[in-house]
Amino acid sequence: PMFTLLADSGARIGEVLALRGGDIDRKNRAIRLGKTKTGDPRTLRPPAETIALLPEVAANELVFQAARPGCRRGKPLGGRVPLGVLWRALEALEIADAQNVDLHSFRRSWISSAHEEGVPLNVSMRATGHRSTRVHMDYARRATHDMV
Repeated sequence: PMFTLLADSGARIGEVLALRGGDIDRKNRAIRLGKTKTGDPRTLRPPAETIALLPEVAANELVFQAARPGCRRGKPLGGRVPLGVLWRALEALEIADAQNVDLHSFRRSWISSAHEEGVPLNVSMRATGHRSTRVHMDYARRATHDMV
């Protein structure tokens, strides 16, 4: 579910790891990001199928938690944990250069796809929290080199 949300929303990994159950409005297909890099909250509207994949947890609980034996419930995941899972999955699929893919690749790919599908620039910038058009368009250009 985490990788699907990253791919379908353009969110940063830190924003996704900070999600709590109360941030997800399943009825209105919305996810509120309160902790963002810029400090400005924003709302994501990924496909209903993506929201349906997300675990249902109490309003104050983290959506994505450490699940290793011996870890206390509610312990946050570090960004390196999902990255390791992604690399192992890509290697199992025998994807060349799996180590060159990072979690930000999902964000760049989402921005590139939005641009190719004709999503207005101001809409995709608001969705990603980008303030700079130059940075935003650089992400769109770099995406073609990131995804396998």
